[in-house]
Order: sequence, then structure tokens, then C-alpha cells
Amino acid sequence: MIRPFLRYGAVFLLFSLFSVLTAQESRIELRSHSSTILAQTKQFNILFPAGYDSASDRYPVVYLFRGAVDEWADPYEDNSRQGNIKTVYDRLVNQGKIRGMILVMPGLGAPASANEYNYVANELVPYIDASFRTIPTRWHRAMDGFSLGGLITTNLMAGAPHLFASVGSYDGTLSLFDNAKFTSASSSLIYAIKQMQLLYHTASVGGNNHNNNMTTFSILNGRGIVNALPSYTLDPNAQHNWFYADKHMSITLPLHWQKMQNAKNDLGLAFSTPFSGTPVSGTLPVQWTRSPLTGQRPNRLFYSPDDGTSWNAIPLAAATDSSVQWNTLPLKDGTRYRLKVTAGGDTLFGIAVSPRFTVNNPGNTAPDLALLGYTAGDTIAGTHTVEWYAGDADGDVLTITLSTSIDNGNSWTDIAPSVPNNGSYLLNTAALPNSSSFRLRLTCTDGSLTSVSTTPSLVLNNPRQHLRTAFIQRISGSGDPDIRLYLNDPGVQNDADHRITFQIINGTKTYSVFRNNGVQVVTNGGPMDGTAEGPLFDKFRLRITDFSVPVPDPALSGWKPGSTPLTAGVNLVGINSESGPVTAHPYPADYEVRISGSVADTSLALFGAAAMPVNFTVWNVTEGRRARFIFTELDGNGVLSRNDEIYIMEKDSLGAPLLTWHMQFVGNETDPNPVNGNIFFVKIRKPVTPLDTISVKYNPPLSVGTQGPLPGRFALAQNYPNPFNPSTTITVSLPVSAQISLAIYDILGRRVRTLAEERWSAGTHSVVWDASSFPSGVYFCRLRTGSFQQTRTLLLTK
Repeated sequence: MIRPFLRYGAVFLLFSLFSVLTAQESRIELRSHSSTILAQTKQFNILFPAGYDSASDRYPVVYLFRGAVDEWADPYEDNSRQGNIKTVYDRLVNQGKIRGMILVMPGLGAPASANEYNYVANELVPYIDASFRTIPTRWHRAMDGFSLGGLITTNLMAGAPHLFASVGSYDGTLSLFDNAKFTSASSSLIYAIKQMQLLYHTASVGGNNHNNNMTTFSILNGRGIVNALPSYTLDPNAQHNWFYADKHMSITLPLHWQKMQNAKNDLGLAFSTPFSGTPVSGTLPVQWTRSPLTGQRPNRLFYSPDDGTSWNAIPLAAATDSSVQWNTLPLKDGTRYRLKVTAGGDTLFGIAVSPRFTVNNPGNTAPDLALLGYTAGDTIAGTHTVEWYAGDADGDVLTITLSTSIDNGNSWTDIAPSVPNNGSYLLNTAALPNSSSFRLRLTCTDGSLTSVSTTPSLVLNNPRQHLRTAFIQRISGSGDPDIRLYLNDPGVQNDADHRITFQIINGTKTYSVFRNNGVQVVTNGGPMDGTAEGPLFDKFRLRITDFSVPVPDPALSGWKPGSTPLTAGVNLVGINSESGPVTAHPYPADYEVRISGSVADTSLALFGAAAMPVNFTVWNVTEGRRARFIFTELDGNGVLSRNDEIYIMEKDSLGAPLLTWHMQFVGNETDPNPVNGNIFFVKIRKPVTPLDTISVKYNPPLSVGTQGPLPGRFALAQNYPNPFNPSTTITVSLPVSAQISLAIYDILGRRVRTLAEERWSAGTHSVVWDASSFPSGVYFCRLRTGSFQQTRTLLLTK
């Protein structure tokens, strides 16, 4: 018996494009501390924002509750989950919806005890503020929870509202909440809760949590306290699971963040140091004032070299100081410095931020430069305004160059080599190739030193007409790139009759495009990874996806012909043999499994499998020969049926056996087996080589007779001429504008050519089908639009 040791989910999402987020990520650590109240060591998970270790800034905190300590961090908490809270947090940071926060995830009982609530308020929160760089005020703390965690946040809202500025819950188990805490709440408690932002969601499917939440909020509403979310129900299909709990957090974390960023300056903090237009150098006396208070409220001072994007602490001799001698000599010169001072506690808070100022110490430094307003994944199109800040501490004149990249920064093209430093530039992106890995770059020099600022990966997506009806055919070679032809300006039609060749230059594959008269219109085109369009030629652009290794194409694999509902995935499966593991390797060939009515071949006795007479053969159709194979089955009947497996064998460059593609046929017990004449086709996408040449042809549909009365009904006319060789005209009548599909099928029912798949205006349209590359025979043309369809028979004679 063969023992497979590894299954690779062969690359089935061949043509899906994924944006890879490259921003620095956060991290989660498991920590613990000793609790006097609980008389035990308590664990908690804590998420640190990216850059926490290398910065000295302070961060707001969100406490997350559920039950066990690992639930928010565990991506496998239930089958619905797609990641964990770190996944949600990192995505929101990359989208620019939040910035650095600390998340604390303690483990409490189910439900939590009174002692545990006491522990959170009087030990955990003070411990977190003392041990990590938090902003230790109520106005910079939030809490949220799922299920029993929602019960915890609601109890803390009733018992310790002075500790938090924002509170959330997803489908909280409020059947266990004592509503008397709100019905009999004092006016001071109601006032404290009114200072908070409430973000409550419930599930829609199953359970009574929604009704229990509504009961509690009807009491709060009667005391003038409302939910800040537009709807209590998260989603019409929301369930009590982690998928929807994470979805709730993707909504509420930005709202918690906004609330914590809008703390009032109750202490009247203000800088008394004058920040004029004169650059700062050496030691700067920094002073600030605030309202007098009863008790100590520590002051904290920070500087930012980048207009508040990042902050670094300035040490104070004492927490109550209101001035400091700030030495700027160790700092890099710059024109975007700011100072920030904060003070306060859980009752009052104060903050002051200085105007922007310049630090300019002796010596020359590179210019200050920053592109403004971009986050990873942003989509841009049309005339796009590029905005930036550029300045030089020495006041030197700056020269700025704007460049673009369609391959995530691997190569750059200068768009504007000398841009005036007025902070903006109108970029006509319609003239550039669309790309899902588009980036902008500014290069700024003062004549001797240079600074560079680049955007994260963006999506450039101008309107293009994807010409699905283009006829793309391999003329030579065996490569199978995915080639898509686009009309650069959808309003301007043009014919295409071109050849594509491929070459390898310095290890990189590129392509060239030639007109049918031999004139070259593209040299060294690229990229060929499917992320971006190539150079413009004759009003067209190509988007080409090449493959670094052979990969199966499930869309083109399957029974042809064959009516059995059995299906098979094509992948690579290694085998554990007695002599050790055998690794499967991708082989660049297409295959057919041809079913016979009797014994047609014998499988190999190899790697523990027995030789077996079978009712099929395996053909390497790319190389035009039979292929050997290993066959395993459970029923022992020698007939290809449900659960049977085929391992295709080839030979490597030295002639040794090479294990390659694997198929296992699956279905229901009642599914019929394939029968004589059935063929299972395996399509393998193969990398292109310099031996490949591909033809691309396109003829736009011709619109005729549209000036007269509109047709009274949908109709597909008989083609003319018929019979024909090699081309024929097909006419379609549309009484109204409609999305249509017009395609050619062979005698076996296979779609062999798509003539049109787009929206056409009302009227009469004609399309010419050039069948030069098709064999003689009977074909069918089918028109589909909405519920209407019509088919005509075409006869090609050569």
C-alpha cells in the first residue's frame, strides 16, 4: 500500500492577485505577574505595536476580555476564524485606520468572580501602566469583549467607569448581568458612564443575547445613555463565533482609537516657549504651563522629527517639572520638529503640541522629505494629486524628481525629472500601466545630499476594456502563460494582429511584440507576474502571468467528454517508500486519462504498489506518447472509480523514474464510473521559454444598421456565408442595451472561442469569426442575454 506523506494544494488560485502587506507587524507575548488579591500568578497576553522596542513613545491601551487567556490570540479558537486579533490589528494599521496601541488580554473565570473584577481594576490596570509605556489615564484606556467578555466589560462599566473612556461588546452574555446596577445607579455613576463611548453589537442568529442586550440598553436609554453604533445587530447573518467577533473588532478598534485621540485638555496645558520661524540650535529652553491641581499629576515631554508621525521621550529631572534644557545637538537637522507635553491621571488630562519648527545645527544634512497621505492598498486613478513635504534646514534650493514603479519598486521610471517644490503635482495616471504593485517615489537633493521618500504598494486602476474575445494562440513552444489583452482607451477601437516572443535577459524574462508585418512595437516588455500591465502598443496593453514552475489549471482540467460526476484535484503528493520518502516534482506536460471498455494498460509495481491491469491509459499529450503510472484503489476491480488514485511517472534528465502529478477521484457512492470513451484532461500551465511564440488577434464588433428603427426582439441571425472558409459574419439584434455572451462551441459541446462577452447597445451588431486555425467540421454559435438564448449551426469546410 502506498503511503502518501505530503499533499500540496496545487496552485488552483492561478489568476487571483493578492496584495502583500509589507508594513512592520506587531507581536503578541504571554506575560504574568503576581496578584495579591487573587493570591496567585495571573497570565495575560499583550500585543505590542510595531516599533515598540525601538521607540520611547507612549501608547493607549485596549483591554480585551473573553475567558481563557489565549482566546483572543488563538487563530484556531473555532472553525470560523480567519486569523486572530493580531490579524485584525495589523490590517487596520496598514489601512491607516488606527496607529500604535497596546492590547491586553487577561484570562478570567467563566463567569468572572467579584475578586477578579477587583483584580482588574485595582491590580492589573496599575501593573500595566507601571510596567509598559502606556498613557496612564482613563482617557487613553478602552475595553471590549466577546460573549462572557461582553459581560465583563458591562460589569466594569458599572463598577469602574472612571478607568475607561470607551467600552465595547460583541454578543455579550447579559443574561448574567444584574440590571439593577443601572436601574438604581446614582447620578454620579450615570455621569461617569456618559463620559464613555459605548460600542455594543449583538449576533443575529441563535441564542437570546440580542434580547438580553436590548433589555439592558432600554434601561440605559432611559437614563440618557445610548449606543454609539448605528445598529445593535452586527450583520444580518452574524453568529456567536470568532469570525464575527473579529469583524466586530475591525469596526470598534478604530472607534476606540478615535475616542482615545480626542481627550480634552482639561489641565489647560500650553507651551510658553516661543516657537518663531527662526531655526533652533544647540540647547533650547522649553517651558510649559498648566492649571494648578490638588495632588501630583506627572508631566511627560516628547519630541517628533516627522510632524507627529513618531514621538520620542525627553527625560525630565522630576515628573512635576515645567521646564527643561533640551539639547538638540545629537539630533538630525530637520524642518518638521514638534514638541508634545502631556499630564494627568484618571480624572483630568492635559496635552499641548507645539507648532512645527526647524532644528539646524552646524553641518549639512539631507533635506526633509515625505510623501503625504498614502496607506498600503490605496487605489488611485485618473488625474491624481501627488502631495509631499520637502524642506531643508539650511535653506538650500531643492531639486525634486517624481518616479513611478509598476513592480513594487524593483524598477523605476522618471515621470517628472524637475518638479517645483510647491508641495503637489498633478499626475496623469491614465497614461501609465495599471498595476496592483504600483509605487510613487520622490527624490530630493540640495546639490550635495539626497533624500528619498516612497509610497507603500498601491493599486493603479484606470478603466480598461478587457478584450475577452481576443484570439490568443500558441504558434510554437509549449509555454502556457495567461495573456490578457486590454484596450488602453475603451472609447477607441482598434484591430490587433500581433506576435509575442520571449527572451531571458540577465536572468529576467521579458517579452517583445511584433505587428504582422514584422515591425517591433514592444521591446523587453514586462513584468510577467500578472501584477501589472505592460507597455502601450497600438492602443493595447498586455497583462501576462508567467509561472516559475508548472502548475495545474483546474478551470481547464476535467472530463472531456464524460458525464460522470466524479471529480479529481491535480496536485503533487510524495510517497513514503520502504527506502525513504519520494518527493513529487512538477512536470511540464498536459495529460489525458483515456477510459476503455476493457483492460487497456497495466500500472507500475513501484514504491510498494502492485502492478494492476486497468481499464484506462495515461497519455502525455504535450509530448505525444503514453505515460507510465502507479494506481491504487480500495475495491480491487481494476476499473477507475471513486477514491482511486493515479500517480503519474516520468523520467528525469538522467533517465531515472520521476514521481510527478497525482489525481484522486472523489464523489458520492451512487455516482456512476466513467465509461468507454471518456477522457479526463489534465491541464498544466507551463513556464514560457525563448522557444515560445504566441499570436494575439482581435477584431472589434462592427455595428451596422443602428440608425434606423431598433429591432423588435432579440435575435441571432444565421451566419453568412454558410458553409464558409475561413471566415463568416454573425449578426445579433438587440431591442435594448444588454449584457451579451456570444460564443462558438464544437460538436462535443466545448466552448472553443468567445466572440463577445460584454454590454452592447440596442441595435444590430455584426462580428466576423476568423476560423483559419480551426479544423473543418460542424460548430455552433450561441447567443445568451438574460433569459434569452438562441443557437445557430455553422459549417466550416476547408
